[in-house]
Amino acid sequence: MKKIIAGLATILACNFAVSDEIENHAFSATGFASLTDIKSNHNSYISGSDNKYGTLIGSELGVNASYDVTSHVGVYLGLYYNKAQDSSSIFDYGFVDFSTSGSDLETSYGVRLGKVKNTYGFFNDSRVNPRTRPQIILPQSVYFDAFNKFASRSTGAQFYFNDTLKYGWQVELTAGVSQTGLTSSQANEIKEIYYIVPNLPASFSSVSPSYYTQLQISNNRWQFQYDYSPLKWKYTNELPFPMPFADHQLNMDSHQFGVRYHGSNWIATSEALYGRATFKRQGPGMLPSTSEVLGYYIMGEYDFSSSLRGYSSYSRFGPLQAESEGSLKQIGVDPLNSSLKDFTIGAAYKFNKNWMLKGETHFIEGYITLNDMHTPEGDKQSPWCMYAVSIIYQW
Repeated sequence: MKKIIAGLATILACNFAVSDEIENHAFSATGFASLTDIKSNHNSYISGSDNKYGTLIGSELGVNASYDVTSHVGVYLGLYYNKAQDSSSIFDYGFVDFSTSGSDLETSYGVRLGKVKNTYGFFNDSRVNPRTRPQIILPQSVYFDAFNKFASRSTGAQFYFNDTLKYGWQVELTAGVSQTGLTSSQANEIKEIYYIVPNLPASFSSVSPSYYTQLQISNNRWQFQYDYSPLKWKYTNELPFPMPFADHQLNMDSHQFGVRYHGSNWIATSEALYGRATFKRQGPGMLPSTSEVLGYYIMGEYDFSSSLRGYSSYSRFGPLQAESEGSLKQIGVDPLNSSLKDFTIGAAYKFNKNWMLKGETHFIEGYITLNDMHTPEGDKQSPWCMYAVSIIYQW
């Protein structure tokens, strides 16, 4: 907490003396800065932790800007830095938006070209802003932080269509096509997640262009959402000598469903993720293996006043197949390595329109959010707790 206070003083000393929103005719810009202290009684949750108990002081900085070239053409740019992710690039997104409206002015459609935010769940497009996401750490059963770098944004084209229906309902349809390859930093992240040595000479690329779709139907109270995204990744050994079974392909199909209700002073949200993965190793006698997983969460938010909001969530993730713990242990697999249960309770206090303080506690069972490169197998413990405090400034 002392480090947070010291960091807060630094932010004040830097004099973020800007208006609530920098705006000049067609140009506008907003930004945010935060300091976060994350601790756990066991396990190292994030790369870069100070010790095996996961103590981490993280900082986030972001700037979002837009410029309306005409009434139908806009340019959008976002810069984002997260110390915990050790990002090699602060370029979050940047695209040109070409839009138009129907003759009845109730229908609009367009295309975004460049590096765009992928439509994924209720919070993916705003998850980098610590003030707009409902928790400091989003439910990992759906918003897996390890995949954030390459799942939340992509370079390509994004098409969208909005229409106003009867009785106050609206429908939004978004579809995107992204680049076929991965950047070197994204490839290293994937290799780390799948326990492949990042420095091993190899290429990690998409087998075919990636695409995603999202359908959302909403009114002033309800939001219903469905997302679909198929991915095909190929890992190819580039060593000067052959390595048995080093080449493989991973095919993943992801379906996500969500519902959200806005009450007078409360919000209820739930999302479910179904994933089917087929892992194909290239080698004699190597048969493809298929697994199905299910993740979901239920979240409630309640405004005690205009300044104080409380929130709580329960999330769960694991294999869809009903494999007993005994059968998994017989083949040398720890059941906790493929599952997650997380009960979270927290609160957010808004001092004014610029400053906010958040704090939350996670009670966790399972290791699926942990990477063996950060927490070795023998050091993992369950159940475990994680605590997070964040001070946020937004202009």
